[in-house]
Formats: sequence, C-alpha cells, structure tokens
Amino acid sequence: MIARALNVTLIYGKSRNPVLHSLNLEIDSGQVLPILGGNGTGKTTLLKALSGLLRPHLGRILIDDSDLYQKRGSALQRLSSSLYSERSFYYRLSARENLRYFLSLRGIYGRTAMSSIDMALDRFDLLGLQDIPFMHLSLGQRKRLGLARAFAAPASLYILDEPTANLDAKSCRLVYQAMTTRAPTELVYYSLPTTWPTLLPPQEM
Repeated sequence: MIARALNVTLIYGKSRNPVLHSLNLEIDSGQVLPILGGNGTGKTTLLKALSGLLRPHLGRILIDDSDLYQKRGSALQRLSSSLYSERSFYYRLSARENLRYFLSLRGIYGRTAMSSIDMALDRFDLLGLQDIPFMHLSLGQRKRLGLARAFAAPASLYILDEPTANLDAKSCRLVYQAMTTRAPTELVYYSLPTTWPTLLPPQEM
C-alpha cells in the first residue's frame, strides 16, 4: 500500500464546514487514479494534504507506512508532486537550472541529477528550451516544466493537480505517456474537473 489517509478531517481557517471530513483512503501501486469533481469540491485540498502541504486537523496520512507528519523526511522522499504554483520556480534561472536546484533539495547531484534532468526535459519536449529563463517561458511551457520537475525525482507516488491544464493536444499526449510509463511500478494520482475530457491513449486523442 503506497498511501493511506486515516480518518482525515481538514478545515480552512475559522470555517465550521470541513473541506475533508473523516476521509479514509487506501491507494496502491501500479495505478493511474483520477479525482473528478467541480470547482470547490476539495480536489486540490486532498492532493495538497497527500503532498504534505496542508496538515489535517484530525487523522493521519501514511506514505509507504511513513507518517507524513511524524516521519516527514522519510515520507516526502517517497512522493513527488506537481500542483502548479509557478511562484515555486526561480524566474531568473533557466529551466535546467531550476530542475538542478530542486533535485539538489532531494539530495540528488552530479551525473545522476544530469541524467534525470535530461530525461525529464526530453519527456516533456523541453530540451530546446532548457537554457531559457523561467520568466520567458509561456504558460504551457511553465506547466510542462512543473511536470518535468515532478517526474525528474524518483518516487513511489506522483501527485498531479490538473496536469493537462493550459496544454495543447501534443503536450497532453506527453503527459499521458509519462503517467502510463510510471504506472506499472508507482502510483500516479491526479485531478481533473468534471467538465474536462478523460485522458485518452495517444492514438485516440
């Protein structure tokens, strides 16, 4: 079992209405799992909680049996996420420099880092943009870089929030391919609004 949420309740601010209430969830490897729902239904909140960005008021979250808040370092090494907050990138650094910096935070350096970065940039068709400062990338290119950052890191659980938002059909195929490549051994967990089409295999898009 890669991830478990045990009786998780999460409330924003002084609200009396929980966004997540007594949530129990078990998710295993080898799957691509979508979360579907309209705006404001708690999709992003759930993904942020599973990513360690929002601490539940009640309950526990386990990643590979490591408690996300009691054994935070161990749990975070087992997951990687793309929740698309472009403010988390350094605007003056290039695409490659940003990826190198974020991998260094996970203790990945040297040839291992360079190899992971090359594969991630290639996977999302960013090799031709690797030396461009983040500030000069388009919205779709920034989105792809966020996904490249997530998939550059080795993990048991990949968490993606609306991974095809702002992407054209070609880029959506790249996302599908990345997700299905990981799925045989890891879990890919992502969200989509109910109004969006389901991700299809490349030949059907």
